[in-house]
Amino acid sequence: RDHRFLRHALAESARHCEWEARQLAVHAHVHERASEKPQLLLPNSVYLPAEGGSWVHTVGNVQAGEPYQLQLVHSLQSEEHAEVCGGPLDAVCDAISTAARLVHPRRPTVAVLSKPAHKLALRTRADVRGVGAKLQRDHGVAEVLYVSMADLAAARVDAAGELRL
Repeated sequence: RDHRFLRHALAESARHCEWEARQLAVHAHVHERASEKPQLLLPNSVYLPAEGGSWVHTVGNVQAGEPYQLQLVHSLQSEEHAEVCGGPLDAVCDAISTAARLVHPRRPTVAVLSKPAHKLALRTRADVRGVGAKLQRDHGVAEVLYVSMADLAAARVDAAGELRL
């Protein structure tokens, strides 16, 4: 959404690459209407405008490398550009841990739907386990369970109304 930033960041490569120059020209053409629409700023990360000119992270697709792996890109960008705001990992983990505390205030627990770790691609495994570890380490989640569709199918609600996996 910051066309001036993009122009500056891509100026050198656009001078040497026709495709890059064309992409930059297209962005300039649609930039005027961009404020009316949701925006995909980085892979699988959708932000929407909020009151006061701020942005709200609305979608973070963990399986596609969001938010754990995207945090690495955000960290690099933050080091290289002062105007880059914090990445989505803390926001996503805050939301998940807050929801877990609403259900179990004394022992927040999160269940992550995932294939077995040995069947996951390394990138996906790092993301799923990375989010789980951050929830436990930095956000006060007592337990993170990694469950399969079979685990969910076998789950039952006990007499106290608790979901048992």
